[in-house]
Formats: sequence, C-alpha cells, structure tokens
Amino acid sequence: MKAILFNGSLERRSESTSGIISSYFSDRLEALGIQTDIFTLADSGIPCLMSHLPKHL
Repeated sequence: MKAILFNGSLERRSESTSGIISSYFSDRLEALGIQTDIFTLADSGIPCLMSHLPKHL
C-alpha cells in the first residue's frame, strides 16, 4: 500500500512544525509497511501558490 502525505505549509524547513508532523506520520505509516511520499507545497514550484514570488510574475 502507498500513501501520499500533503504538507500544505509554505514553510520550507524540515524542522518546522509541519515538517515534524509530516515526518511523524510518515515514520508511523512506514512502520506498518505502508510506503509514503510527502508532497510539500512550498517545494512544489506551482507559481500561483508561491506567496514569496513578486506579484507581477
């Protein structure tokens, strides 16, 4: 079985609260034999969701 964990925070640091929570769930699911992948919104590169880009882009 596979699971995708969606981290919707715009925080990029893995030691942020959202990063720690995502890692916790990932570790727990992997302990149950479930393959996980964490999708982090801040690293997605989707322009309309990137708040740090200038408004004219």
